[in-house]
Amino acid sequence: MTRVFLDDARAPHLLTPDYLSRTVTPFLSALAVLQLVADTIREHDDPLIIEQIGSENGRLQVCLTGAGAALQFAERELTRWRAQHEDVVRLMNELEEMLSWLGESETRERILIEREDLRVRLQPDLLRLVLDYLSHVSPNVPALGQVVHIDRLLAAFHLLAFSALTMAVITT
Repeated sequence: MTRVFLDDARAPHLLTPDYLSRTVTPFLSALAVLQLVADTIREHDDPLIIEQIGSENGRLQVCLTGAGAALQFAERELTRWRAQHEDVVRLMNELEEMLSWLGESETRERILIEREDLRVRLQPDLLRLVLDYLSHVSPNVPALGQVVHIDRLLAAFHLLAFSALTMAVITT
């Protein structure tokens, strides 16, 4: 059993259905996509299965089984990637928050354009992270065999990279 502690950079949140569906579920689903790709490539089955979810000392605790490759890589490399791009990630999250309360306006359009410019600027580095993951889970599979998974992994890594959640993994 693995315990994953999720911390929200914005502030601790109650485990409401809204918070779970908007923040926690997409994060865990992105991790599940990483593991699904690893399982497909390795022809092995180690799916992410949530056994229990709760809150402990203001931190969200998820007890799960499986997803070893995804958790190991994400905890180590995603943390490093986020640290290297801390300013841009923070700005992207601030823009997202602004968009959440802005109605249709010229300001909203400018923010959308700025957010897209930042996303495009980070895309090569995010793609490198995806390729590193593919090399991690399948060092013997030729690059052409890995290409089919890039789009799916890019979307998952984008969600993980820009989520307000960070994780600490404890394997027991």
